[in-house]
Amino acid sequence: VVVEIGVGYGGLAVMNEIVSKACTLLVDLPVVVDVARNVIRRLGHAAALAENHEGRPVCVVSNYAFSELNRELQDEYMEKYLVGSAHGMILSNAGVFAGAIGGRSDEELVACLRARGIAAEIHAQDEVLGPSDYLAGVKLIAW
Repeated sequence: VVVEIGVGYGGLAVMNEIVSKACTLLVDLPVVVDVARNVIRRLGHAAALAENHEGRPVCVVSNYAFSELNRELQDEYMEKYLVGSAHGMILSNAGVFAGAIGGRSDEELVACLRARGIAAEIHAQDEVLGPSDYLAGVKLIAW
C-alpha cells in the first residue's frame, strides 16, 4: 500500500495502479478525499484505492502537503502513517510555510522522523525537483 498525503484529484493513485498495480490510501481533508475517490472511480480505476490503513505501508508520498501541516497534525500523521513505512518521500516547502503556520523546518522534520526510527535524509538537489522548486528552496526528504 502507498500512502499519499495531499491527494489533489487522485492522479498519482491512478498512476500507481497503472504502472505498479499498487493501491493507494488517500490522506487529505475529507472533502478532498471524497472528490478524489469519485474522480478515480469515474475514470475506471477503483482498484487504485486502498480503503483503510492496515499493516505497514510500502511507501509514503507527499508532494508539499505534509510540510504545510502544523506540528500537531505532522505528529499525528507521523505516528499513524509514516512510522513503519519501508520508504517515503516528502517534497518539502517548509522553508516557505513552516514559520507562518506553526510547522517544522526541514531539519526539524528530519529530526522528528529519525527520533521515530525513520532514516530520513534531506536532499537539496534531486531529479524530482524542478526549477520552481529550486527557486522556492523546496527540498526532498526521503527514506
